[in-house]
Amino acid sequence: MSLPQQAAAAPQSSLQQPSPRKSRPVKSWWRAFGAADLLHLAIAAALIYKQGAALELMGIAPGPGNLLATVGITLLLTAFVRRAGGRWQSALWLLVTGLLSLLLYADVVYYRQFGDLISVAAIRQAHQLATVGDSVTALIQPGDLWLFADLPILAALLFLPKTAVQRWFARQSWPVVLGAAVAGLVVAVGVSSTDPLMSAKYYGHSNVGSRLGLLNYHAFDVAEYTGKMAVRLKPQTREIAEIQNWFAAKQKGGGVVLASGDNPGPVANPFSGTAAGRNVIVLQLESYQAFPLGMTIAGQEVTPNLNRLMGESLRFPNFYTQTGQGVTSDADLLVNCSLFPTRTGAVYYDYAGNDFRCLPNVLQQQGYETVAMQGIAPDFWNLAAVYPRIGFDRYESERAYDMSETIGLGVSDESFLRQSVAKLKALPEPYYAFLVTLTSHGPFDYENLPHELGLGSLEGTKAGNYLQAMHYTDKAVGQFVDQLKAEGLLNEAVLVVYGDHMGVSRNDEAMDQLGLAENAVTWTQAEKRVPLMIRLPEGAHAGEYAEAAGQADLAPTIGGLLGLPANDALFMGRDLLATDGGVVPFYRSSAVDDTHLYFSPDDVSESEGGQCYRLDTGAQTDLSECESLRNRSAEQLRISRLLVERNLIPAVLKANRE
Repeated sequence: MSLPQQAAAAPQSSLQQPSPRKSRPVKSWWRAFGAADLLHLAIAAALIYKQGAALELMGIAPGPGNLLATVGITLLLTAFVRRAGGRWQSALWLLVTGLLSLLLYADVVYYRQFGDLISVAAIRQAHQLATVGDSVTALIQPGDLWLFADLPILAALLFLPKTAVQRWFARQSWPVVLGAAVAGLVVAVGVSSTDPLMSAKYYGHSNVGSRLGLLNYHAFDVAEYTGKMAVRLKPQTREIAEIQNWFAAKQKGGGVVLASGDNPGPVANPFSGTAAGRNVIVLQLESYQAFPLGMTIAGQEVTPNLNRLMGESLRFPNFYTQTGQGVTSDADLLVNCSLFPTRTGAVYYDYAGNDFRCLPNVLQQQGYETVAMQGIAPDFWNLAAVYPRIGFDRYESERAYDMSETIGLGVSDESFLRQSVAKLKALPEPYYAFLVTLTSHGPFDYENLPHELGLGSLEGTKAGNYLQAMHYTDKAVGQFVDQLKAEGLLNEAVLVVYGDHMGVSRNDEAMDQLGLAENAVTWTQAEKRVPLMIRLPEGAHAGEYAEAAGQADLAPTIGGLLGLPANDALFMGRDLLATDGGVVPFYRSSAVDDTHLYFSPDDVSESEGGQCYRLDTGAQTDLSECESLRNRSAEQLRISRLLVERNLIPAVLKANRE
């Protein structure tokens, strides 16, 4: 063939064969975004879905930036798994997804129990779950399995043939991995840094989870916890001066610090020193709310013994629990030390090594024998470690009790209180004895817990089981008071009885049948009000004090009755018998006083500024009406947390003496 013929044939040959350039874009796209990328997207999508599902299980509505922030953090956390190849990557996907699923489920279960998201500080309490296993089991629901639905699929992928493994779990290059991680970080940080709530004064855990997603919340929590531990390294001079100024204003105002600084001045306590030198017996009742007091069901008194004791006592119908994540231990802290819980965790764990100055410390120096009694393991809530630091000479734990009669967490209330009377009788006087009951702990359906009330349709419901538990503990308290009287101890002591924290809420089964409440205010009061009665020897000065009060007020009130120096400790609360009223802060920055109830954004996630209600009508009102309440509450919490988190109590007391 001649050269011209070859040249002419060339175009014909090119028409007969497909051009490789036309197929190259398809192959390049598949290589750049292949099976492994599709699997990565599927797993990431499942994790994003799970975070939304976990919020739904907790009843938390997702905020405006939730989806974008969740996509960002999920991309960041999963990008590096792609750097492994083959079965190593397959195993890593299963491990990472399993751990994240467990973390999300821990949030769900913890929220159902405590109304808050789990935190780094709270994880330190996880070993106690074995002790309260029945209560935790009651929080698990069948629908929760959806959070783990993808794990069997990922486990099955471990057994794919080698060729399939190489395709579905191909190793990704470092530039692509780092690019994906940086993109995810930029998105997550961008959303969080532009959200006005993150720089606000009143943010809280559920709000962060709502607006940024659960994984971002946990990243936020880790950063906050790390900063909390580092903050003690900072200079303390300015903080000490701030604390001194706050307490000076409090003393000038008779225990009340007004937002304006225009304090009303001290109010004379008509009972100051009335019980000087007397023994003190403080009885903390587990999960005991105030609403069962005075309640009758089909003609049966739920709490006949406490009703009778109230008639002989100084009683406070508007006394509120102020506990946080440390629940029972927080009540212990509030009552004995008049300090507020920290935002996360439990002070008795996170700050057990602090130098405290609590009511038992003060009474030790006044010549009192100080003893704590609780029929449970000595290290529960870290009590064996922290009690000596807050001033208890000794701690009578389960090791000091006959444990043959147990219900739920430990020795039954009847047995515990019966044995405790003998221990009280043997104490040198004067003494300060702090007793904690256990039987009325959730889930309130222990097999050997007596059911002595006829409850009709309430029987077997959570509300019904709760009332049965309250009735049982009431009976144990009645026997205890009778024994104290028979042994000649009752009229030689100040007897203080109070509840530690909420046991049931408006969302629990059959609670609506009790007719407790009809609006946000009355439901909150039903949930947060707990009993407080203070019986003086011979039942002297019995009567009702209706001002809003909180657990932090109990130590200074007892101190006032005993005639202790008011400036001998840094008590955040006020003497309830020497003030005309004050603010009751809750640990997530909500608060109540005698006229208003303020909900912080953390308690009403749909409202950035919070909500304000009038107590007399239950109606929501303009937020400005609660501005003073909100600011006073926030300042009290800030001062208390400075004392605890910076361990400043010794430094402030020293500065006061100089």
